[in-house]
Parts: sequence; structure tokens; C-alpha cells
Amino acid sequence: MPNGIGFFYILALIKEGSDETFSRARACLAMRMDREYGFEKIGDLLGGLLDYLQGNSRGADSILRHSVWISSWHHSSDLIPDFFTLFAYYWVDREEAKRKLEDIKQLHKLAKDNQYVWFAGELETLIQRLSKSGSKTGKSKHPSCLVELTSESNVWEHTLNALLALNKKTSPGKRRAKKQENDYDQRMAWFLDYVDNGECGISPREQKRNAKGVWTKGRPIALKRLCDEIRKFPYLTEQDKKICGHIHANSYKDGWYTKVEYVFDDAYLPDVVGHPLLFSSDGTTRLELVHGKPELTISTQGKGQFALVLSPRPRRHFKADHVVVHKTSTRIKLVSLDAKYQAIADILGQEATFPASAKDKIVQVMDALAGDITIHSDIEGGSGSERVSEVEADSTLHIQLSPLGEGLKLSMVVRPLGEEGPSYPPGSKGKNVLARVNGVQMKTTRDLEAENALAARLLSGTPTLAAAEENQGEWHFPDVADSLELIQELGVQVEKEGVMLEWPEGKPFELVGNISFDNCRLNIKGGEDWFAMTGQVVVDERLTLEMGMLLEYLEKSNSRFLEIKPGQFVELTEVFRNRLQALDRYSFRDGNGVKFHPLAALALEGFFQEVGSVSSNKEWKAHIAKLQTQTDPLLAAPSTLNAELRDYQLEGINWMNCLSDWGVGACLADDMGIGKTMQTLAMLIKYAPKGPSLVIAPTSVCANWVAEANRFAPSLNLILFGGSKRKKILEDAGNFDVLICSYGLMQQKKVAAMMSAISWQMVVLDEAQAIKNFATQRSRSVMKLTAAFKVVLTGTPIENHLGELWNLFQFINPGLLGSLGQFYETFAVPIEKKGDARARKDLKRLIQPFILRRTKAQVLEELPSRTEIVLDIDLSKEETAFYEALRQQALERLSNDDESHGGQRHLKILAEITKLRQACCHSELVNKEISIASSKLAVFSEILGELITSGHKALVFSQFVGHLALVRNHLDESNIKYQYLDGSTPATQRQKAIHGFQSGEGDVFLISLKAGGVGLTLTAADYVIHMDPWWNPAVEDQASDRAHRIGQQRPVTIYRLITKGTVEEKIVQMHRRKRKLADSLLTGSDLSGKISAEELLALIQE
Repeated sequence: MPNGIGFFYILALIKEGSDETFSRARACLAMRMDREYGFEKIGDLLGGLLDYLQGNSRGADSILRHSVWISSWHHSSDLIPDFFTLFAYYWVDREEAKRKLEDIKQLHKLAKDNQYVWFAGELETLIQRLSKSGSKTGKSKHPSCLVELTSESNVWEHTLNALLALNKKTSPGKRRAKKQENDYDQRMAWFLDYVDNGECGISPREQKRNAKGVWTKGRPIALKRLCDEIRKFPYLTEQDKKICGHIHANSYKDGWYTKVEYVFDDAYLPDVVGHPLLFSSDGTTRLELVHGKPELTISTQGKGQFALVLSPRPRRHFKADHVVVHKTSTRIKLVSLDAKYQAIADILGQEATFPASAKDKIVQVMDALAGDITIHSDIEGGSGSERVSEVEADSTLHIQLSPLGEGLKLSMVVRPLGEEGPSYPPGSKGKNVLARVNGVQMKTTRDLEAENALAARLLSGTPTLAAAEENQGEWHFPDVADSLELIQELGVQVEKEGVMLEWPEGKPFELVGNISFDNCRLNIKGGEDWFAMTGQVVVDERLTLEMGMLLEYLEKSNSRFLEIKPGQFVELTEVFRNRLQALDRYSFRDGNGVKFHPLAALALEGFFQEVGSVSSNKEWKAHIAKLQTQTDPLLAAPSTLNAELRDYQLEGINWMNCLSDWGVGACLADDMGIGKTMQTLAMLIKYAPKGPSLVIAPTSVCANWVAEANRFAPSLNLILFGGSKRKKILEDAGNFDVLICSYGLMQQKKVAAMMSAISWQMVVLDEAQAIKNFATQRSRSVMKLTAAFKVVLTGTPIENHLGELWNLFQFINPGLLGSLGQFYETFAVPIEKKGDARARKDLKRLIQPFILRRTKAQVLEELPSRTEIVLDIDLSKEETAFYEALRQQALERLSNDDESHGGQRHLKILAEITKLRQACCHSELVNKEISIASSKLAVFSEILGELITSGHKALVFSQFVGHLALVRNHLDESNIKYQYLDGSTPATQRQKAIHGFQSGEGDVFLISLKAGGVGLTLTAADYVIHMDPWWNPAVEDQASDRAHRIGQQRPVTIYRLITKGTVEEKIVQMHRRKRKLADSLLTGSDLSGKISAEELLALIQE
């Protein structure tokens, strides 16, 4: 309102004279419209007048502090503030106004001379009222508005009402300001900076609601803008405006200059109490500022003494109307310090101690003060006063829930004097309470034990609360899911224990229903490749969710509570949520429903059986009937299999037979050395009359397949695929023919094309980890093969990461695990990176029907024991210096390499690590010109000498052919007989060496880890020595199982030679994590993933 016209509206409200119009007048002043136009003095005068009219005598003092400056009356706008000042004197103190009569007359003359008719008329009437001899200026031609604004009778009436109101008590439930909603996407928050000295300050932050409906942290707003430009903030609530009404300009001298800063006055904090948007100074925690009253605590001390302590503690030289007390981490109490408090503080000081003989006098003090201050005491009082009403203590536990970030905070209180009385944490403070409640002086004796017992029962009966940490009488639940769990559990306690649940700031969210299997209705329609499922979940008669929508809500939730609308949640039972998650992992979205692989039906069987109702078509019913058909067990081995099979081998054959009848593939993942080949031969015999089959195996194993088949399955015609007549071999392949092809041949594109043109009866991949990498030509070649029944054989279905498992299943049962991208998103990343146990269980359930794994410990009780020993070897000083020089050079090269990224950097790090690993074995492996005596070779020589002397034989593995050459030289020099095999050894020589060692030719077999680690039976050895550690412990285990397998009669001991303080030691530490990888889907262990470049680099660093 321009030119101060708004003040006339305020004056009209004051003239009305009711409490309601006074409140409206204060609200208008809080807007501080006057400050935009330079009339701040008038606003202050009217504020003081309102205080005065409502019984606060200090309002008159604030008016009388304003002075009138006649010398400044040079412009019309200069006289307006003084005009109102002189009238304000009249309104609050007629005698003071009379003393200003000459000033009033001068102002009247100035107004009249300048033809300010209304001002002159009002001043003329004022002069007449103040002049003892009546008017000296003639009769006023204008009736006065301002002189009649107040009357003396009006003032004393408000004063008495204010005195009466002193004993009125506000209900605890109404202390907080009502939350004011608005439709703006902006709001004013206040950041509170608390100092532990009884003071605090606030600063405004303008917060905005983003596109997701989330409020920003906020940007600072200058107090000057809230003072002078308040109308530019239309979203401010009434409470915001009251707070802003306390901002004023403060001028001060800074050297030669006068500066102005905008600050809050001393009376602003009471208007901040209850504001719903108070935050900590860093903006992370929502706070409460609540009203508080002083308290007097009387406690018993040693030797029968009594201590009287006033709270808040009085402080010297600190006089204020209120003090701030940090009650909890999120609740701050503004305690009003009245004259009674100041008087008690002057007497007691920080603390006063009294002897036991003073008890009766202390009781008298309690009776005298009980009407003015809340007292909790260890001794009883009030019995001698008829004014005190003694009541039975109320021990009901009140649970207060308030917003905290996205979640909730909880506090417990009891109100021993009833709902309107003071509140205390259960079991705390004195047991005797005296206080004035609704004008009545009351007394009670609390049952502290009962309060504590009730709080303890609440904690034990509310698991979510019991799991949280108490923080100064509060429990924080910043997560929505935990908060919803808490609400549900507290609902039970309300019924069971009779506790009261309170929401002082309203409910930020609520549960609108619950969902279980009974609410679910499904419909399944089938095809050959996929089944489609739609369905509905009925929450209540008003709310029904489509299955696709339910899964979308589930995907967005990290708990069993799904947010279907802002602040509205439905609750799933934990079992139903787990089954829904499994359904989501086994399927992909399709409109309002999902589609899933036919073989996933086995994993989903439990879900379909438990839902309320399922309708389906004939294709689905036929599919389920097929899966439920059990093949008759094989009571004996096939008649043409010349072997006595163990029970577990018969079970394995029966399992593969069942899967073959279903028309799906199998992964036989039995431990190394317990007869996977024998079980597979039985299945090859079954399919032999129908046509040719194909076995693909590592080169080192191909001859073994031929030998095993000739020995145990003579009805099969095993053919080694190779040579110049490959095409003719394939053309002539017929019934009972089984072709044996190496992976090396299979990855040739021409051979792959020839093989994929044939419809095989069985295709067997032996040591199937050879196709673990889906991107290799080897993997792409075998994926093109077609067969009635596909089998993969591997003792290590997972060597490094879950992607290897996906590729095996992509071969035997394509699509079951989805695309590679889907598999990584659904299973691999949650399991390997996040340790998601539920995802691991779901994956295990999905693949379990198609993978069979038995360990030697489970099925071969007669197999001798196996002992593994790590031998720590100290490098010599020369070796240590050589190794450390290499390590420093590696770190320098890698740190200076800014061009390599991704896979290229990964390879460079691996190359540097390889040099360090070679240096651990022998310096000549890194630099042939540097020959330092090898500590590892010396230990090996000592061990081997003892073994040979004791009549033992040993397999010696190394991944470095160069290292084997050095060992070989040592054996030659020591005249020790040995056999040798590496990747360059021809197939005929390979078989000759194996047969020779098994026949007793040689005490040692030197084997390259990659060339001879799989497919060999070398049970003549009872010791295994690993000269250097390989990245993957599964590869070492496979190599060790060349000796520890069926046919071994003696205990097997495995040595691993590891140099201390080197990269080898760190690799062994990685082994411990990686050993869990292959077992995790079968035994429930955790998974590790691929080795990143950062992890590799850490092996080199200290």
C-alpha cells in the first residue's frame, strides 16, 4: 500500500479493540509493508501500542523511547513519523503528551501553512484535549479519528485479561504450529545454528521442489530482502511473516563509515517455536524448537543431604527472557525465564546443598513454589497444603513419531499428571512431581519401575526399535522402509501394551493395505519358446494392481513396502516379496504382464502353487505334466558298459536320462576325479543306436577318451577327428560312432561349419570351462552345434565370474538365463558386486534342476585323504634387491603411462606382474644375463630329495615353461629320472609319457599347468608340488586332482611354494576369496568377480 495508507487499515483494526482484530493488526505489521516506503518508525510505534493495549507495559516504554526532531521538518515526509509519535505519546501516557504540547503546536502550524488539512485537523483536536484552558486555536472543524483511538477503560480491561491469562496452560498437543500447506513450488526453510551456551540463531533458505517432487537443500536469502521486499515472497506462511517481522536495519560505525546490517531483534525466537521447516545448520537434519518451562529438581545426596538444582542452570551476568536448551539431537527447547525464575536463580545459584534437618523446610518451599515452577523431587511435598490436589500417577507410555529426513524419529514420554501436565522420559527425573495443570496445583508420585518395565517391554516387542541406537532419548529411522516396519510393529504394541501413538506433526506417510499370496490371481498362456503370464493383486475393494505394475513398484523399492502414490504404501509379506523378486528375475516385462522361459517353470513352481488362483491353457498344462514325469531309475548299468558303477554314478546317469527325456541339456559338474567320463559313456551308449555323437575336449584329453571308451564301452566306435579325411569321417559317421574333436580344431571356421551341418544325437563338451569366454571363436563355434541332447562336463563351472556360467547354460539351454546383458543386470552384478544373497538363491533355484555337482568328500568315502601345505620361502638379500628394483620400475612405468586405458592398461599391468612372479622363481626368467641362486629351487631340491628317498613320486606343475626347463636341468644334474609334458609335446609322446609314469618310469613328472592340468590320470604320484601360484585356484585344484582321484590308494600331499613378501603371497590371499566362487551357487558362499585393473595394481603396490 503506497504512502503509508496501510497504516490506516491497522489503525482501524486497533480502533475495533477485540483480541481478534489485535491479532490481525499484528499480522499486518509482520508483513512490514511500511519498510518499503521508509515508515519503519510508524510500524514500531503501532507494535508498541498493540503490546501496551494487550497488557504488556513494556510497549509504552518502547514508544516513549522515540524522540521528536523539530529541526528536521524541512519536507512534508519528515513530519509524518513525528506526527504519529506525538499521538502515540497521547495513547499511552497523557502526561508525557502534555509535556510535548509546544512541539504539537509547532507541528500543527507547519501542517496548516502547507495546507495539510487532515493532519492539521487531527493535531488541532489533540491540542484541545491536552490544553487545560480549552482551545486556543478555535473550534476544530474536523472530527478526530486518532484522539478517540483508545480509551483508558479499554487499556485496564486488556491488562486484567492479560494477568488472568498468565495461569492458562496450552495443551501439549497444540504447542506446535499448525503445518501450513500451500500450492507453491517454493518454501522458506530456516537453518538453526545452535551454540551450547544457551543461544542460537537462524538463517533463511529458499527451497524449491524439483521435477521429482523432492525439495532442494535451498539457497540463502538475505535478511534485507525479507525486510524490504517481503512481497516478492508470496509463498511465505503466516508464521514466516511473523518471523520476518522481527528483522530490522541496524546501523553501526566502522571507522569513518556508517554501515547497516539487517538483524533479528531480541524477541524473535518465540515466533520460531513450532515452525515445521527448521533444519540443522548443515541442512541435513530436521529440528524441532519447542516451548519449555524452568524446572526445580530436588534430589537426595550422600549422608542424607538434599540438593536443589534449577534447570536451566543459572549463569552469571546472563540476563535474558529465554534460553535455548539442547534437549535431544533433533529437539531444542526454548525455556522462558520469568521473574520468578530469576529470583530463584539469585537465591540458589548453580546448586544449593542442604542438610537432612532441612527436609521439612524444603517441603514448605516445594508447596510455596509449586504454583510457579514444575518440581520433581525425591521427597514428598504438598501434603500440608489444602490447595494441592493429589492424584494417582499416569504411567501410560506415549510414543511420539515425527518426520526425520525421509523417515521418522521416535521418542518416549510419560505424563504422570495427565495429558495437560508436564512430560518426562520414562523412569527419569524425580518420582515426586508438583506442578500447576490447568490452573490447579497438582501432586503425584510416579512409579518409575513400572515406567521402565513398560519401556523395556516395548523395546523387546518392537524388533526395529530394539535394533536402533538411542541418541539422547530419541531413536532415528532415516530410511522409509525401517520407518514403515516400525509403524507396523508399534501397531501391535498399541493393542498389546496400551501405549499411545502420537503424531505431533502429522503422518508423513501411511500404510493403505497389505498383499500376500491370497490376494493374487494369475493367468498363464503358453507357446513353445515362452510362456506369458498376466494377473492382478487385489489390495482392497477400491485398489487393484496389475502384475506388471506391481513388479514396477517392486523394482523401485528396497523393502517389502511399495509406494503406490506419494506417501502411500502397501505392505508385502516377506515370503511373497521374495517370490515376486524371483518372478521378476526369471522373466521380462510384457505389457501388463511378463514372459518367462518354459524351463523357468521349475523354479516358479512354488510361487504358482501358493497364489490364490491360477488359470492356464492346455499348452501350459501339458508342459507341467511333462516336467512332472519321472523317468524310471536305472537299476543297473547299461549292459554294454563294462564297469561296476557306484550308486552316485547311477544317480548321475538317471538325472541325465530324465533331462534328455525333457529335451533339455545338462551340466555335470562333479568334482574332478570321480567319474564324469564314465557317466557320460553310459548316456552315449543310450543314444548310439540313433546316430552319431560328438565329444569336444582339450587335446590332452582326446586320447584318454578313446582309451576309456575302448576299455569300458566297446560297443561305441570312438573316432579321433583330424587329418586330411575330415570330410569323409563326417560323411561316414553313423550309428554307434562317437567323434572326438579337440577345441583347437573346433575353433577353425571350416571345421565349425562342417560340424554344425550335422544333427548329432549327443554333443558333449569335456572340460567345458574351455568355452567360458562367450566372445571367443571357440565359443561361437560350439554354439552353432545342434543335438538331441547336450551335455557339458566341468569340475569348475565358474572359475572367475558368473558370466562363465551364463555361457555354459547358453549352450545347453539357450535363453534360460536371458541375454548376457539381462543376466548381468539381474544376477551377476547384484551377486558379485553387491553381495545380494537373495539374487544368489534365486539363481541357484533357476539352474539347480540342470546342474549336478557332487564333491569327492560327499561320494568317495574310500578316497584317501588330501593334505595341502603352503611353504613360505624367504628370498635371499640379492633376490630381494632384484625383486624390489623390478617392482619400483614397474610402478614408475605404470604411473608415467597416461595413454593406456581400459583393456590395454589392464594388459600392461599384467605384464609387469608376470615379471615379478618370474623373479620370485628365478632371476634368469626375467633376464638371462642375471643369474642369482634361486631360494625356491633350493627348497624344491630339499623336498624332492626327501620324497624320493622315502619312495614317493611327485607331480611338479609350473605355468612357466622356462621355469620347468630350469627344474629339468636340476634333475638332470642330480640324475633323477622324470617324465615331461608341456603344450608343445605331441599327442603320441604325451600318451607315452603318461603311460610310462603310471608304469613306474620316473619319480617325477614335470607338467606345464595349462597343458596337463586337466583330463589326465596320474595316480602313481602321491605328492604334488606347485612351483608357482596361478591366478585361479580352481586350475591348481584340477592339476592336483590328476593324482587325487579314483584309483589313488595313498594319501595325497600338495605343496605350494610361495615366496614371502611378494606378489605371490598376495595371489594366495586372492585364492581364499576365489575358492568360494565355484561353490557359492551350490553351498551358499559369497562370490568374487573379475580382477579389475585397480586390484591388479594393488598387488604391486605396498
